[in-house]
Amino acid sequence: MVRAGDREPVAGRVFGLDLLRALAIVLVVLVHCSPWQLGRIDGIGWLFRIDGVDLFFVLSGYLVGGLLLKAADRPDMAWRFRLLDFWQRRWLRTLPDYYVFLIINILLVAAGLAPGMLSHATPAYAVFMQDVIKPLDLFFWESWSLSVEEWFYLLFPIIMIAVVKAFRMPVRKAFLFTALVFIAVPPMVRASYLGQLPDHMAISLHVRRMVPTRLDAIGYGALAVWSHRTFPLRWNGSRWPLFLLGAVSLPALSLYKPGSGTTYMVVWFGAVSAAIAMLLPLLSSWHCTSRWSWPVTTLSRISYSIYLVHMPVLYLFFRWWPVDGVVPFVVYLMVVLASAHAAMRLIEQPFMRLRDKVGARIRKAATISPPTPGRRTSP
Repeated sequence: MVRAGDREPVAGRVFGLDLLRALAIVLVVLVHCSPWQLGRIDGIGWLFRIDGVDLFFVLSGYLVGGLLLKAADRPDMAWRFRLLDFWQRRWLRTLPDYYVFLIINILLVAAGLAPGMLSHATPAYAVFMQDVIKPLDLFFWESWSLSVEEWFYLLFPIIMIAVVKAFRMPVRKAFLFTALVFIAVPPMVRASYLGQLPDHMAISLHVRRMVPTRLDAIGYGALAVWSHRTFPLRWNGSRWPLFLLGAVSLPALSLYKPGSGTTYMVVWFGAVSAAIAMLLPLLSSWHCTSRWSWPVTTLSRISYSIYLVHMPVLYLFFRWWPVDGVVPFVVYLMVVLASAHAAMRLIEQPFMRLRDKVGARIRKAATISPPTPGRRTSP
């Protein structure tokens, strides 16, 4: 998921990116929870083949990739300190909420209030291993996308710096190389499953919801922010043509029926991510100061909490009041929004306030331990 605390590549909040994030969480909730969810009404299932997670992945690559490029512009700090600062800002933002809701999901399953089961493999969820080697189809199913993002946060900067050090490559070139690796490898992994998965559920578990098969979606976002920073004039000049191309491509891709062939398993996911990335030049330049923009901005800010809270609330609702009509669905949404706001205030914000303090300590340590003299690798 894209976290509401991420800083945009330009100063302040960007309404277009908030709108994309808000749309992503709305799609997630609709698919999981609404009375109009996938399959409930004949003929509209195709609308949800591109779900909110696809939007979140590309947007995350764009935003977090921008933070890494910003870190590259600080040659006064050794890379170990820049990475420590990057990771502490990511993890103080994402991990507290995740672990709270991991515990909540474990308790709900143990009490019989939520579907799923606990086993000796349950601790894998604590280190985001639930979908790295093989899918753990136990509980807390929505966490698969969070695992993909956490592994991106960890692996992308490590690979990028390894390329910088090994080949004495400028950081921006190393960033581009790493983004292309992230884009190229997952389709190869998906191709290795061709002819091996018996049904749609197996394809969903092993292809759609695994870390090695989905990192390319975030890679497209990283490639987009590299393009933005490297060719800003072309980025701005092409925003309308690319937006129109992406806006036409996404509905067309939605019409493609999932299957077990090469087109779906190898090509389709990357095509969706590329189409979403085409929306970013226009959306990243869309600033809105209207007072009517606050619902979108607010929904964007609490989107991470909504993602974590909406399924536990749904499980409890289904025990006493199934969400199968307009009235219970509206009440459910109100409870989700209130719970997400409470989670943001009580869990997210206290830890987010620690980030500047921890960052100050890292910068202080960096001044005591200056960078090793040598070739400058910053752009």
